[in-house]
Amino acid sequence: MARPVQSPRAGRQPERVPHGISGGLPPQAGGSHSGWSSRHPPHRSHTPKRIRRSACLQPRPRAVEPAAGGPVMPRWLGNWLERHQHPLSRALHGVAIPMLPAAGIVAVVQWAQGAWSLWWRPVTLLVLSYALQWIGHRIEGNDMGEVILIKKALGRPYVAVSPRYRARTGRPAAGRVSEGHG
Repeated sequence: MARPVQSPRAGRQPERVPHGISGGLPPQAGGSHSGWSSRHPPHRSHTPKRIRRSACLQPRPRAVEPAAGGPVMPRWLGNWLERHQHPLSRALHGVAIPMLPAAGIVAVVQWAQGAWSLWWRPVTLLVLSYALQWIGHRIEGNDMGEVILIKKALGRPYVAVSPRYRARTGRPAAGRVSEGHG
């Protein structure tokens, strides 16, 4: 059962609030109720003003809509997953990608310790990482991301998503696709 309470604003009809809420007053006026219902919004001075952004300041969309009720993911991750659909390719990339920052960390640590005579360790990590990724892309049937960037710069055709997986996703590849594997 609700009891009538006098509104903090003059000239309004008494509001009905549930028992246990201290008078229905906002926290600034001594009440303990932390939120207001949509029927009784707080006074305008208590609401933050929205800042209107111009069209040039609007952020780019960063998420890909879920295909079949799945989670929303960043666009780059959706593109990456589309280009790496073979399980062995994903496994090779799962091993190879962490090797790249590891190579950088090993190089910095060795340089800081003055042990640059062991230069072959970070170079080996780097070469092995790219070799594993290259094998994964050969299995996949598409070009590596770095190769795509070079081919784009030269105006050459490239294969972003393998044709066998493009048919499965039902949408065109994320870039120009050559007929061959150029």
